[in-house]
Amino acid sequence: MPLSFADEGRTLVVLRVGGSPKGRTHLENQGAEISIVQHTPSGLILNIRESRVAVSMEMAAKITVQ
Repeated sequence: MPLSFADEGRTLVVLRVGGSPKGRTHLENQGAEISIVQHTPSGLILNIRESRVAVSMEMAAKITVQ
């Protein structure tokens, strides 16, 4: 399922990251566990390895999670 469809607070596993190499820097390792902290009108705030990262809805649609 695309990350943009996931609910807040769930722990998810990254299966595939699409898009440019520049946009993949924090999510390079497939199998990384992430969680959605907040949905915003412009994108998502994610918790990735003890860091918070903002991702646009366009990029979130290119990230496949389980």
